[in-house]
Amino acid sequence: DVKKRFYTSTAPDGTPWQRLGFPRASGGDKPLLDTGILAASFTAKVDRTGVSVVTTHPAASLQNAGWTVRPTLGKWLTIPLTREAKRAGSPLRMSRGGRLPLFTRWLGDGEPTAHFLLVKKVKVPARPFMGVSKEGERAVATVLLEAATKSWEAGR
Repeated sequence: DVKKRFYTSTAPDGTPWQRLGFPRASGGDKPLLDTGILAASFTAKVDRTGVSVVTTHPAASLQNAGWTVRPTLGKWLTIPLTREAKRAGSPLRMSRGGRLPLFTRWLGDGEPTAHFLLVKKVKVPARPFMGVSKEGERAVATVLLEAATKSWEAGR
């Protein structure tokens, strides 16, 4: 149920998530599906007492609840705008001769292309994925009923 929300871009109550504010460097327009690592990080455990869904991904609570992110090591947050910038991971890793490549000129058209967006803060909107939908409640009830039935039958 939780993993499905990443592909439908909806909260447990069916509310659609806020769309991306700018195009993603690697393409795609669905929030939280840039790499798929967060969606794949969830595991479920079923026992006689209930069902647990957990993740250890460090960005899970930020994305679920939303938050304002500010730089901690420098003055600016750098958001990659091109595939080259995303691969580099940081303007410092793309520097040539000590100069940061915030813009480059492509040989064909001569128009400057921005590699990074520099911002003082980013407000990450809440995109809730934790919680149980009506469909999920039915699935959990079915699983718990099956577990209780097996336990009761084994005790006879």
